[in-house]
Amino acid sequence: MVFYAPVNGATTSGSSYARSELREMKGTEKAAWNLSTGGFMSATLEVDAAPMRDGQGHKLVIGQIHGQDDELVRLYWQDNKLYFANDQSGSDNQEHDFTFKAADGSAPDVSLNEKFSYTINAKGNALDVDIYADGKVYHSHTTINSVWQSDTFYFKAGAYLGANETNGSGYGQTSFYALSFNHDGTTTTPSTPTPTPTPTPTPTPTPTPTPTPTPTPTDPLTVTKLGTSADNSLTGTSGADVISGLGGSDKLWGKAGNDILIGGSGKDAFTFDTTLSSSANVDTIKDFNVVDDTIRLNDTVFTKLSDTGQLRSSWFRVGEKALDSNDYIVYNKDTGALYYDKDGSGSAAAVKFAVIENKAALTTADLLVM
Repeated sequence: MVFYAPVNGATTSGSSYARSELREMKGTEKAAWNLSTGGFMSATLEVDAAPMRDGQGHKLVIGQIHGQDDELVRLYWQDNKLYFANDQSGSDNQEHDFTFKAADGSAPDVSLNEKFSYTINAKGNALDVDIYADGKVYHSHTTINSVWQSDTFYFKAGAYLGANETNGSGYGQTSFYALSFNHDGTTTTPSTPTPTPTPTPTPTPTPTPTPTPTPTPTDPLTVTKLGTSADNSLTGTSGADVISGLGGSDKLWGKAGNDILIGGSGKDAFTFDTTLSSSANVDTIKDFNVVDDTIRLNDTVFTKLSDTGQLRSSWFRVGEKALDSNDYIVYNKDTGALYYDKDGSGSAAAVKFAVIENKAALTTADLLVM
């Protein structure tokens, strides 16, 4: 399915830019759903062309959640980069842009004619937008401002220009290979497009048999696991996973690998029960809520934590490093990093095992020993 729009194309009421898009319908009527119901859209596509504006830059809108007047999500492809705008976000309820990151901290880089996928999931006060490209999953989780709760919405997808004949040149074109949506709480994970591998040259025959080479180990695949609006228990793999509980009170286990953990709404628990490694097993918690959420530490891994239940106050320190003989859990509130210091004194290097991305004000009430 190909969408094409030139800069001098026809425009619709309220817009100065041409577009070629599908608008969500409900039978023969225009769709209009609210955040209590929620909505999920998945697309696989490539951007074939984007117009130039003011002699520089190419930009195209490829997917939207549209409200009555404003857009909750306006997903952009711009010069190989991807981001989305929310017209009523932040503390000021104004338009802000949001970017994507993979588990390794990288951002998506999608060229023209490169196939990729995206998903958009909005329900309650949780908004999750994911990009699937180059064998990775790039994630963004944000909280929907209360101003949106009385609005009604519909999905749009295609090619919506950011230029017209007075300030730009060229055209926009997208090719969609798959497009679906639902409002029943079902979330699906698109196949992650991967670059075409370079063919292995055929070896030159030799008089003696060539021994079978030892296979080169491959990194564990990135896996995305999504919950529902109910209470979920979600467990990661040995790879760099993205685990999102969405609604409900969820239990998340990242396991091995540098994972991204997103509780969503509800009272969520993040459990750490695998061998620690500052380089290969550091999980990032994107949305820790000190009122509702807890971090659970398994005493078979955190061996110095001999008493189960709420972490002792004497075992917890907020600062850059441990100071006395029993500061076993150290939280650097400036960076959001959580460390396990086995000697409790800082004389030996502590092991980072988590990052609280929003730098929440952790106390011992947020930490349980299991």
